Amino acid sequence: MDVTNTRFGTVKVQEMDLLHFEHGLIGLEQCRSWVLLADGQNESLGWLQNIDRSDVAVAIVSPRLFVPDYQLRMASHELSRLHSTDLSVNDPTVNLQSPDLQSTNGRSDIQVVVIVSRQAEGLSLNLKAPLVINVQTRHGSQVVSRDEYSVRHPLMVPMTQSVTEELKKIA
Repeated sequence: MDVTNTRFGTVKVQEMDLLHFEHGLIGLEQCRSWVLLADGQNESLGWLQNIDRSDVAVAIVSPRLFVPDYQLRMASHELSRLHSTDLSVNDPTVNLQSPDLQSTNGRSDIQVVVIVSRQAEGLSLNLKAPLVINVQTRHGSQVVSRDEYSVRHPLMVPMTQSVTEELKKIA
């Protein structure tokens, strides 16, 4: 299938590449089908492109790249949105860690990423409401952390000029 978007032009994706967020993202509740696109300039940066709206793409990164001790504590009932048969948790709170985009607490099927956004004072990470994705079922959910993280954690790491310029285009 061809996905046309304002940032990357037309990109060919397979149906199995789609990620489904049943409740959308906060502020983008109607945007439920997405595809993850790699950034050609920075392997740490990804773009979550909406399938239905060519003008909607969000920059995402692994939170642990910038906040090494980041952990996500979330309500266990929120795991049901990931459509996994092996995520049975009796504890009312689940603790997920994301050291990189390849593993979470030893589980290769769950990924935690955060949205990068532009503020007047610079780039920031939304550590309070990360995206949790089950890579096997291709379902994701934006959850609210039970910890006291900021929705505008300042991004203080120097980035290449091209990545910085690309991120400045974020509305």
